Amino acid sequence: MKFIYILFAFLTFQNCYSMQFPVNLKNDTLPKGAYSYDLLKINFVNLDLTYMSLWDSGIQFEQHFLTEEDKAEKISKEWNLLLQSMADFFAKNNYIWKSPTSFSVKFYFDKNGGIDYLFYNPKNNEFNPNLQFVSLLNKFIKNYRFDLKAKSKYSQCGGVIFHPKGK
Repeated sequence: MKFIYILFAFLTFQNCYSMQFPVNLKNDTLPKGAYSYDLLKINFVNLDLTYMSLWDSGIQFEQHFLTEEDKAEKISKEWNLLLQSMADFFAKNNYIWKSPTSFSVKFYFDKNGGIDYLFYNPKNNEFNPNLQFVSLLNKFIKNYRFDLKAKSKYSQCGGVIFHPKGK
């Protein structure tokens, strides 16, 4: 039986506006990649001004949805697949979680579903992101594509808990 590394993927059907991550973007100089929210607490420019929430009613997708329920089902399916793929990537690359570790995460996607930015905020005070963790996150987001194309850049936030293998 395959080990499940994500116990719970928290997905809200409300806008991510309540979980905005301000970002230091002096003249768009922040390279695409994964960043800890704690490292970016000064000189803020908000990415949410240029990336629409995935749940925003004004966002236009390339794919046509017959109903809002169809849209919600597709978003939920892709979101859960993203989080499970991230957990699988950590496991495949032998990353060891010492204890259950929960994060708030916010992804910023380009129009084609590529990940421009990932901001993570560990909820466990004892978790200290090491070089392997950050390197793996950057490799993952460089190659992952969210299967939703839109006419604008978009974002999605939520929570995830990673567990040690076998627990």
